[in-house]
Amino acid sequence: MSQTVRNNLIRELPKLELHCHLDGSLTQKSIEEIMERPVVLSELQVEPDCRNLAEYLQKFDLPIQCLQTREGIKKASKEFLLDVAKENVRYMEVRFAPTCSINDHMTYRDVMEATLDGLEEARKECGTYYNVIVCCMRHFDLETNLAMLKGCREFLGAGVCAADLAGDETSWPMNQFRELFREAKKLDYPYTIHAGECGNVQNIIDAVDAGAARVGHGVAMKGFQEVQKLCRDHHIGVEICPTSNLQTRAVSTLKEYPIREFLDNGVMVTVNTDNRTVSGTNLIQELSSLENAGVIAEPEMILLMEHALEAAFADDAEKQEQLMQDPGIIRNRRKIAAAVNNARIFRDIQDSYGSFADYLWGWTAGEVIVESGISSSALSDAISADLKQRGMKFVGTTIIYAYLQAVGVIDAHEESCAWNRKNKGE
Repeated sequence: MSQTVRNNLIRELPKLELHCHLDGSLTQKSIEEIMERPVVLSELQVEPDCRNLAEYLQKFDLPIQCLQTREGIKKASKEFLLDVAKENVRYMEVRFAPTCSINDHMTYRDVMEATLDGLEEARKECGTYYNVIVCCMRHFDLETNLAMLKGCREFLGAGVCAADLAGDETSWPMNQFRELFREAKKLDYPYTIHAGECGNVQNIIDAVDAGAARVGHGVAMKGFQEVQKLCRDHHIGVEICPTSNLQTRAVSTLKEYPIREFLDNGVMVTVNTDNRTVSGTNLIQELSSLENAGVIAEPEMILLMEHALEAAFADDAEKQEQLMQDPGIIRNRRKIAAAVNNARIFRDIQDSYGSFADYLWGWTAGEVIVESGISSSALSDAISADLKQRGMKFVGTTIIYAYLQAVGVIDAHEESCAWNRKNKGE
């Protein structure tokens, strides 16, 4: 299969992105219109010989200049989402630091209204849903970061979905920001934290301990099985950004990229662009590059999008809407709502029993039930009733019986079947 055909298939995949900085992703067109001058890509994109994150972050200076007026912010936000929609991105969580746009003429309300106005105009044109994550910055003091959280608080649940901590974690490690996130909790912000981008795995541990629902990048936990287990057990979404991580020297090559290791260890990984313009990338390129490097294939791409849907800060109604747009599923709102609800209960069972498999096999004390010619049983009746009591929907006894067959708890192969135990010599 040609690369062009593969890229087209990836393009058609309904996509979600959770880690993308607005200021690092302004289109060249919008920057030129706002600055009223030609702009060459070298002013915006990181150099091939970039040595570290600090050098990478220098490319944000010009885009931030474009976000100093209501008109500039609105234009940049609108053009950004329209551009994203071309990749069949159905849902985008875009983040930026509103404090960087505060001046004598701009309040936090001004900044957020302009951002949301631009995004909403784009949504009406392209159909891509969005939420905004407001960023605290590591190089700002506590008072400044708290002022931002309080200033944007009125938009939480009305376009703003979460907070973030971004910036150079080498110079400002996670343990310096515990008070900030105690205050964020009081303001009801869910939050993600940039952690493990620069090789310090302790920042990931500290982020989880501070109550983060997700971590940005997280590549530093490569080889640290206990930290990966920590993220898995706490259902932490890990927002990896492959091209950006290569450019900042967080990883050496894509073949060494730990996405396969994370997936194999049950980590809720998502793939993201980080900074589309600065890194010269998009979500199609990110997925294609990982596939070309041999670290993921098409089934993993679908899993990554499912992870993104689960980890998104969107409320359940928004998540259901994303599923409704997916042509690959039945458009039944009750069933979609049940899928979102059942996933949450599934996780609760995993927490209680160690795994869903342990829950199921506990009903038979680890023994395979051999029977045939029926579509339900006392066992499927009991498990169905228990799952319904826990709150699951669409888990009738016939469905559960079929599921038990599929996972091997029930062996229902007829004697004429080649897979019958007798015919296999068991």
